[in-house]
Amino acid sequence: MFWSVINGQPADVDRIIAELRKVDPDHIFVKDRGFPPGDARRCRANLGGARPGFHGMEYEMMIIPYVSHGLEVLKTQNENKIPAPENPLECKVLDIARLRKIIDAEES
Repeated sequence: MFWSVINGQPADVDRIIAELRKVDPDHIFVKDRGFPPGDARRCRANLGGARPGFHGMEYEMMIIPYVSHGLEVLKTQNENKIPAPENPLECKVLDIARLRKIIDAEES
């Protein structure tokens, strides 16, 4: 696994990301930084210990190989085997009486 930090103008960063994804689209993931490198509000040199959000990022790094594998599998499967939803924008509404039954069952 390889990580890289890219800083610059948004248009330049987007161009670099697009070029990288041409090389290996199933293994290139992007995460925007909330703060610039070395920012005193998040830098562990100033805070002491793991910075806020570190453990979440650690978890993300553990599951990324599974996401990559899923993307690769989707490319090899026949698209006709996976039925598309009839209307993905149509929301199914849960009947209020059904919701009440579910709640009552959980309470007892």
